[in-house]
Amino acid sequence: MSPIQILKLVGFATGATLHLYIAWLIWNRKLGSREKLTQPVQLITILNICLGVWFLGNLFITFHELLLGPERLTFLLRAWDTLAMTGVALLPAALLHAHVGFWASLDNYRTLKPRAVRLIGAALYLPMVFLPFAIYKINTGVYKPYFLKLRVLLIPYSIWYLLVMISSALIDWSIKDRLNPRALRERAFFKRLAVLLVLNGLFEFVVVALLRTGPNDVPWVLFLLSSLFPIFFVAYHVYRYKLVDVAVKDSLVYAMFALVFIAVYTYGVRRLDQFLVDRFEITPGVVEVILILGMVALASPLVRVIDRMVHRLFTREIGLYRDVVRQVSSGAEGFGELAALVRYTEETIRRGLPSAGLPKR
Repeated sequence: MSPIQILKLVGFATGATLHLYIAWLIWNRKLGSREKLTQPVQLITILNICLGVWFLGNLFITFHELLLGPERLTFLLRAWDTLAMTGVALLPAALLHAHVGFWASLDNYRTLKPRAVRLIGAALYLPMVFLPFAIYKINTGVYKPYFLKLRVLLIPYSIWYLLVMISSALIDWSIKDRLNPRALRERAFFKRLAVLLVLNGLFEFVVVALLRTGPNDVPWVLFLLSSLFPIFFVAYHVYRYKLVDVAVKDSLVYAMFALVFIAVYTYGVRRLDQFLVDRFEITPGVVEVILILGMVALASPLVRVIDRMVHRLFTREIGLYRDVVRQVSSGAEGFGELAALVRYTEETIRRGLPSAGLPKR
């Protein structure tokens, strides 16, 4: 496999896994608690499904081209193209809709009512009137990758994509300013997410609208991989801070490391073995076996290092929460009025968790 094919496989598999896994976590929590999901969480779930479908469609296309080639069973390629194109077509509206819903929920919908959020969402999805035309183009005529068949729609889509990324970034910045000044962690999260979204929008516009690259060109593949940065950033906060009240399991983290391990083996070890065989006439396979044994020997120490890092990651947070709970529990007995207890609890949490993000008074 070429480096681009390996990048595609690793990037698309990672993107599909992360987005669909987070969507599944949210849905599974709903089934477990039997509680209705809030509007922002529903919109975040839809956003992750759109992104997951986009990466999944591209992953199927890459597998198909590697296993069967681009000329065989083209009806399946058309299906994978339709899947990927539908996901990316819905992405801008889903992203901006999720941002609007989250922004409106910050003040309990006093500024923007849930019905207004739904109406704004309906307006955002109006560009989808071109979706049937795009599906028709993909599934008729001589087969070409969807990226080449839909050239006529790419520039308007790129403009729409860039405007959505900038609008979403502005909403993130507004959310940052609406949070409590002491919520340092949350404010930093939205500020950095805003920057990532703008950079992603600009990169897409340059790659698609200005450079007009194809599906197998390096800039296009790099853009697809760069679109993983925002979700890695969000997934980190989901993993560490339980964003949207779900928890990413350690098994997924180890699975991501396993994916990197496989990629290193497929490209790095085999290429190094072939290079040494060609250069020094070493028996084929000997260096590969030695390097594989070395990687296996390093696997256990690497897991221990990861475990220590994860432990340090959570130790301080767990200690802070335990201390705050202990202070609240020990001081609660002295209060006879609920209002006084609430004030004491708020003040204790503010002192113990300076980035807790309690609302302003």
